[in-house]
Amino acid sequence: MVNLPQKIAAITAGAVLGCLALEAKPAQAAEFYDYAEFEFVFEDEYFGGGSLSFEVVNDNLSAIQKLLAGVDTKEISLEELKAATTNLYFDFTYDGLWYYPYREIDLGGGNGNWTSNSLISDPIFTFNSGELVGLELELPTNITSYDYGGSSGHQEYSGEYTAYNNLFIDGEQFSQEIDVDDYWCSTVYYPPYPVTTECYGPESFYSYDYTGDINFTTIDPLELPPQSVPEPSTLAGLSLLSLGLLMKKKNVNNRQKRD
Repeated sequence: MVNLPQKIAAITAGAVLGCLALEAKPAQAAEFYDYAEFEFVFEDEYFGGGSLSFEVVNDNLSAIQKLLAGVDTKEISLEELKAATTNLYFDFTYDGLWYYPYREIDLGGGNGNWTSNSLISDPIFTFNSGELVGLELELPTNITSYDYGGSSGHQEYSGEYTAYNNLFIDGEQFSQEIDVDDYWCSTVYYPPYPVTTECYGPESFYSYDYTGDINFTTIDPLELPPQSVPEPSTLAGLSLLSLGLLMKKKNVNNRQKRD
């Protein structure tokens, strides 16, 4: 049987030798590199889409692990992601729906067009197990306004056209709202009949809402290693703590025998 002094000597020697070994050969952090890339489209290619990519290396590993620590989904702003990664790239284009007089809704890049330069606040990304699953963007209202006019036969017309386009990107869905104001006048002259002029507007005469899904694709997921092992000082402390518990247990046993 190993007596108490032998146990104490063994534990103490282990702690000392462990510390000396760690001192002699300091732990070297393993080289780490990870490249992550994601793409998304607003329902289909007619509306537009975008991409997000970045790199994680040793210098920013702890920062990105802290942001993504825990379970379930995590929301990270673009600025937070920039601070915790390197070579970050984010871009998107939405061509979506737009309105033109007498053609109503169409697909194209006229009014109702947004790009990454349109952002008015920090984008928010939602990650789940290293994959991009959600996106939040705050975008300004696109306002298109112009005057138009012309003539045809015995008729002349003129108008003022204004379209208000709003795009909302929230999580896994996007929606575009279009409101159109149109104020126009028509003048008819057909001698010998009197000239007549009729005007319409400027109340909003057309509104349209469209909602669709954002489809995310993970090209290269974010794969982080587990949290780092305890520091050498922590390991030495654990050895000394074990030694203290052993001494306490021995003292308790001796008192019980005397009683």
